[in-house]
Amino acid sequence: MKKVCKDCKQEKDISEFGVSKGKKRNICKKCHNAKVIEARDLRLRGLRKCRGCHEIKPISKYNKKNMHVCQECLAKKAQKRLEKKQARERNEMQKDKKNIDTIYEKMINHKETLGLSTYPDPEIKDSYYKINWDGEYKRGTRISEGKVIAKTDSFLVLESRKGIRECILINDLKLGEVELKEVSI
Repeated sequence: MKKVCKDCKQEKDISEFGVSKGKKRNICKKCHNAKVIEARDLRLRGLRKCRGCHEIKPISKYNKKNMHVCQECLAKKAQKRLEKKQARERNEMQKDKKNIDTIYEKMINHKETLGLSTYPDPEIKDSYYKINWDGEYKRGTRISEGKVIAKTDSFLVLESRKGIRECILINDLKLGEVELKEVSI
């Protein structure tokens, strides 16, 4: 029976291959011995061959826990793992955001069918409004007043007479979590 050595690429008899962990090696005994001798000579001179980049570097460039791969290769691998992890997290966040948006839409549509989605739409920035926070939303009912200083598609910003600013999500208004009433000064 014959086998091809992965190092010298020659077809040799199976008896010319050594055994490691109960299995025949992929390289012949001659190539294996040459690698062992080369590694021993490098170690005696304080050098090592990196399995990642295949460059010969001083032992000081290697991590004590992993002496087979240089610190540069380890850093590159760690950077790739980090980039993959960040990409996975970005994808998960985008999926979560889409799920939250669809849940909000379903809840809002359900409230509209019940006729509960009416809320004041503050267009005038000089008007004062009274905010009533629902008990489940902010640990007990809390009432505050303020003037609308900013409005976007997703939130309102009210500023009280003392200069304290409150941010209110439009979806919370639509869902009835927060009540907003116009107040005369």
